[in-house]
Amino acid sequence: MNTSTTSQHAGYHYYDKKATHHSIHSITEAGTEAAVVVVEKEDEKVDEELTEQPPLRILHIVTALAEYNDGSRKTQKGEDRFGGKVLPVLKHTLKSIVSHNKNIDNKNDRKWEVDVYLILGFTLTEQRRQFILKEIFPQSTDDDSFGIGLEVWDDAIPLGYGHGWKGPDKQIELATHALARQHRFVIKDKLEHYDFFSAWEDDMVVTKDHIENFLEMTHELEELKKKATSTQSEKNTHEVYGDLDQAQLDRLIPGFIRVEVFQHDEDNNKSKYIRTQKNKSPIPVKQSKNNNLLLLSHDYCCEYVKTKMLVKDPSLDINTIQIDPEQIVFWETEIKAMGLRKIPSSSSTSTALDWVAFLPSASRSSKDQILSYWSGNDGAFGPNEKRPGRDGKYMGQQAGLMATREQIKHFDKNMCPGGFLPPFTDNFWHDQAGLRPQNVEFW
Repeated sequence: MNTSTTSQHAGYHYYDKKATHHSIHSITEAGTEAAVVVVEKEDEKVDEELTEQPPLRILHIVTALAEYNDGSRKTQKGEDRFGGKVLPVLKHTLKSIVSHNKNIDNKNDRKWEVDVYLILGFTLTEQRRQFILKEIFPQSTDDDSFGIGLEVWDDAIPLGYGHGWKGPDKQIELATHALARQHRFVIKDKLEHYDFFSAWEDDMVVTKDHIENFLEMTHELEELKKKATSTQSEKNTHEVYGDLDQAQLDRLIPGFIRVEVFQHDEDNNKSKYIRTQKNKSPIPVKQSKNNNLLLLSHDYCCEYVKTKMLVKDPSLDINTIQIDPEQIVFWETEIKAMGLRKIPSSSSTSTALDWVAFLPSASRSSKDQILSYWSGNDGAFGPNEKRPGRDGKYMGQQAGLMATREQIKHFDKNMCPGGFLPPFTDNFWHDQAGLRPQNVEFW
């Protein structure tokens, strides 16, 4: 039996697609009245063999500024961005996430329950909403029972003063740049209702492999912290290898390097790319023992591109479609900004960590600084080049984040200047209530 309930209050919409064991909760932003929505849930039979482990409750948050392209960035004005790009990406992501439950074969594995939260810079029509529920959300089957809840925050762009806000002619206007901070309000309100948060820009493809890998690496870091000393030892001052102490491990979180795939020029020659890589890094590509180049695998990052190619040409076999590694490029960072370090495993059977790439940020104290090898140490980038420090152009923002509830609390209490969660009243925000421009698109 399928049920659908809706409610609207203070600019927020609440939707529920098919009754599940978890519930959809209210969203409250500073200065607005709390909306409480009670959704009746349909009783369902629980698999007796899998009741020992509670499900991992995941909230997948997607932020979208515009429903239609405005013609900037070489887009076609009036093109349906939300329907043509955002929703297909969301469909692919959800299909992958819910497929996790098909591979559970013992009591120690946790099922996943996922809900979706859309933060929009426009108003979602009822027609769009129904399309999402029926066509974008995977439909439950007898052998794979699940339900996905949907909430929508319409017109979520906050108001703020314009560029001349300190002068006598200050005016209140839409602060479009700060739409990228709104997921923090959602996360704060939902913090105790979900175990895991996945919040991204609207065109980012996320799969179950990303989440599984993130959770595996998070577990490994926690195990290392349990065994680590509380004070710095001589070993961990080495820039390439050695144990890390608790303060150093507290600063580590699994991350992602954002990549994009250059598309083929279908009107001319499929072997030629629309854009080609220029000014390549001077760092040579390592070769394996059989002289094959060790290049980035597309198996995990770029399966969605294969799907898009298949839609354009149904005669293709998705299992034989190959993406040339030369098509895959880092986005907003490069090797020059990264370091390399070997981190010992927590046990003889663990393979989660080994050689790890670091994207260093500024350290508030030299005591917890983590050293890593820089590929420019031997002058590869030139004799006068220095290692990039807190340089925004190299920060390689992920266009989103993943984090457990515990990690979010750690960010807010210990790591992030001014705190990670609202109300953004710390002096760090300079009385701008979180509207201070950042050097990344997505906070």
